[in-house]
Amino acid sequence: MMNFAQANELLSNGQRAAEAGRHDEAEKCADQVLADYPADPSAQTLKAMCRQSAGDFDGAIFIYRSLAKAHPSSADIHNMIGQCEIGAGRPGKAEEEFRKAERKNPENSFFPYNLGVVLERRSRKREAAEAYQRAIDINADHLYAQRGLAHILNDLNEYERAEKAANAALALDPNDPVALSVAAAADLRNGEPQAALDRIKAGFRETRANPVEAAMIWGRIGDAREALGDFKGAAEAWGQANRGLKQLHAPEYEAHKGPYSITTARRLRDFFKDAKPQQDEKFEPGPAPVFLVGFMRSGTTLLEQVLAAHPKIETSGEADTIRPFLEAASEGGDLAAIMTASPTRLKELGKAYWKHARPEAGAPKEGEIFVDKLPANLMWAGVLAHVFPNARFILSLRDPRDAVLSAWRQRFEVNPATYRMLQMTDAAEYYDASMAAFEAARAAYGGLAVHETRYEDLVADLEKETRAVLKFIGADWDKAVLDYREQALAREITTPSAGQVVRPVYSESVGRWRDYESALSPVRGLLDPWAAHWKYSG
Repeated sequence: MMNFAQANELLSNGQRAAEAGRHDEAEKCADQVLADYPADPSAQTLKAMCRQSAGDFDGAIFIYRSLAKAHPSSADIHNMIGQCEIGAGRPGKAEEEFRKAERKNPENSFFPYNLGVVLERRSRKREAAEAYQRAIDINADHLYAQRGLAHILNDLNEYERAEKAANAALALDPNDPVALSVAAAADLRNGEPQAALDRIKAGFRETRANPVEAAMIWGRIGDAREALGDFKGAAEAWGQANRGLKQLHAPEYEAHKGPYSITTARRLRDFFKDAKPQQDEKFEPGPAPVFLVGFMRSGTTLLEQVLAAHPKIETSGEADTIRPFLEAASEGGDLAAIMTASPTRLKELGKAYWKHARPEAGAPKEGEIFVDKLPANLMWAGVLAHVFPNARFILSLRDPRDAVLSAWRQRFEVNPATYRMLQMTDAAEYYDASMAAFEAARAAYGGLAVHETRYEDLVADLEKETRAVLKFIGADWDKAVLDYREQALAREITTPSAGQVVRPVYSESVGRWRDYESALSPVRGLLDPWAAHWKYSG
């Protein structure tokens, strides 16, 4: 058995090996010490760190939890467990651990910062901003907390505070890409696009930015060039932003066949093109939602915020409400089986929907209206109509050339659907497939209740269009809907439209595609027939 001096020397060697990235060597040192001193906290910590570096997060957590029991006052151990939970893909558990760490040591700025990162990933932006602010209150020189706060506050339309945080971050690091992006956004809001370009030119170092950060900057460059009337330069900048993101996410999403993939859109299109769906006469559907669908950037967020201001209407946000249907009918499930399901099975699916969509309230009662807003559910209309034959669909339309252009130029959080917006041809094909799936479902169900509302009409006469929508869904007129901006400011809107829906209604985006005919030329063959179908002029 080695003595303490030998054990300490071995641990020192292990620490140096770990710091140099030689984790296999470091772990061997830890194992040798643990063989003779199994409860040695330094050896256990080194072992856990090596397991964490090897991607064995559960193995590392097991060791860290043992240490936490032996040292209940230690905040650092909970912080390390939280990092492992992030690596294991369990952000909820990571949040719990970071909160424990912060409670045990409220003077360490890294604990609220790490909590803020997790909350931001979980789309809880206001809570994340509060966590970042706590980190800054402890250490005003915490660069990553300052830039994280700036980014979130910009998304939440708290522009004055966002600019202040961005400037604080830039004082710490003049080349920080996230802070530069937020500061450039402030220049653009102030009507100074050239100042935004000059700021970026002086501070942006692309070699220092990861693909997401670089995309943020190239997006700002594109926005600034557009404001200066350089439409070709704007398209080039947005294309540069998207190419980096596409390369980053291609391994995960290029061959993806999940429920909102382009593959699924085509499968649903083809299925309903040939389908003759019939409902069993014994099936008595229960309460149904109103489905608000449409292609991305077609005004669904604006319309949802207007409807949400009505006292009798509840809206979903972009929640994953139809998961029970997707599990039953997407890849791994049987689409044909759900379409021939028994009345009992369809009832079960309807109940599962309400349990998932409104876990506390359940199905709406008489006089209540629930609007389920997720644009990508456009392709799933046939399945939704089969489970809820009394459902109503609000189809939000926009000139397909404007819609595709707008989706292509946005910096969405990348998922299987938004990944297809990173390339113009993919975006147009996604539009074609998902719209075709909806129209095939509408043809298959002759009595499908659909109300078409156009983005162009909505921004031209908000009250007129809203009155028509409310009448369609069975809601009385309430003037509160015209004050939707006040409520929208208090809500967390997670789409790129967040900054736009809280502005007074505007129409600058109508017909914008004409400035980008060159960029759109490769996809006009797909989009022009849809423009004609929806009666948009050439």
